[in-house]
Amino acid sequence: MMQYKTYADSDSMYNTPPTFAWYLSGMVFKWLKKNGGLANQKNINESKANKLYSYIDQSDFYKNDVDKESRSIMNVPFLLREDSLNNKFLEESEGNGLLNLAGHRSVGGMRASIYNGVPEEGVDALIDFMKEFEKKMAEKNLPKNLTDNRKEIDHIDQKLLDLIHERSKLVINAGINKKEFRR
Repeated sequence: MMQYKTYADSDSMYNTPPTFAWYLSGMVFKWLKKNGGLANQKNINESKANKLYSYIDQSDFYKNDVDKESRSIMNVPFLLREDSLNNKFLEESEGNGLLNLAGHRSVGGMRASIYNGVPEEGVDALIDFMKEFEKKMAEKNLPKNLTDNRKEIDHIDQKLLDLIHERSKLVINAGINKKEFRR
């Protein structure tokens, strides 16, 4: 297939090369080159992702459960503090020209795809919308800080685990003492 003779023998009908894909790829390569090349595009993409992750990480209203070392710079998933707000978020975001933010069907939540063609202004528009949405929901007297509640629950869980650990030490020590006493 990679020899001209094969095409010549079959009147160029052996296998039509994917010319449209080549054409589109060529357009993308020219665009990348015009915009500073791969290294520059990498910097732009990292900047966009860092800006969006930073906003999500500082928020009590939005969260991202992905380890920082494993985060994508192309698809930024995030959750709202209440699943019941997902549809409202999607409706209002579409009304503001922010499309296709629904998360993956197996994970839920939201997912912002910030591929090469998405300008930094697009990420800024998303963050501005997220701030406004959060402010609007806070005005409706929803609980303001579930993060503090989660921290308090985690703290209580840790106290329980510590207490269980201490109790098990006592039981083990009591068992050892009984054995020594029997001797």
